[in-house]
Amino acid sequence: MRAPGFVAQRLSLSHAGDVAGSVEIAGIQRGLPSTANFERHRYRLADGALLDERSSAQRGFWLRAFIAVQPLHFAQYQWLGPGWSAALRGLHLAMGLGACLLCASGLYLWLQRRASAPDARVRLLQRLSQGFCAGLVAAAALLLLGLQLVPSELLAGPWPGRLFLVLWAAAGLAALLLPGDWPLARGLLGVAGLACLAAAVAHLAPWLMRGRLPALGPDLTLILCGALLIRHAWMQARAAAPPAHPRVTGDHHA
Repeated sequence: MRAPGFVAQRLSLSHAGDVAGSVEIAGIQRGLPSTANFERHRYRLADGALLDERSSAQRGFWLRAFIAVQPLHFAQYQWLGPGWSAALRGLHLAMGLGACLLCASGLYLWLQRRASAPDARVRLLQRLSQGFCAGLVAAAALLLLGLQLVPSELLAGPWPGRLFLVLWAAAGLAALLLPGDWPLARGLLGVAGLACLAAAVAHLAPWLMRGRLPALGPDLTLILCGALLIRHAWMQARAAAPPAHPRVTGDHHA
């Protein structure tokens, strides 16, 4: 590669075996917020001569600002380097889970204010909010766990997205089918917490067995989120438990 700081991520061959054959190398440029869709270098296969070079640095200001936003959607911070990339990916994960909890808690408080109203629509909305909001957190956590457990050759393909949608839809379906007094939100949050802890352990275990440590940002974030989710589920179970009857002491009067 003739571009210092360029990290190749994708190769595309054109007219391979021909005299006019070329290879296009797409990737990221360190220090430049962009993606492989915009950072490309094309070389001739015969002698390695540079034929074309495309970069977001050649674009106008507003287009460069639009391109810089693209990595944020998928937590792609590799252009910052290994250290900052791992730290920001952990922060990105924490903010995503925090946003889910913020939406769920806001909707929960709104429904609690209307819980006393004898309206079937409010009860249905309350049940669906438990299934889809808590189910969203559980589906995301179970997806992270699944990505750690499956073999690396199976990671490619559309199955991660399908698994997430199936898990989320299953939580919503459970909200409609399970009895109304079943602690759906508590169960889903508990499952999400356990899945976060298991995903962190599954990621750390292979590294520790080799006597090495990975970037700890995402794993510590998962452990913290898992502990908070389990604590929240436990507090809900404690609040829902019937109060213990106080021991009767003293004289009894008829």
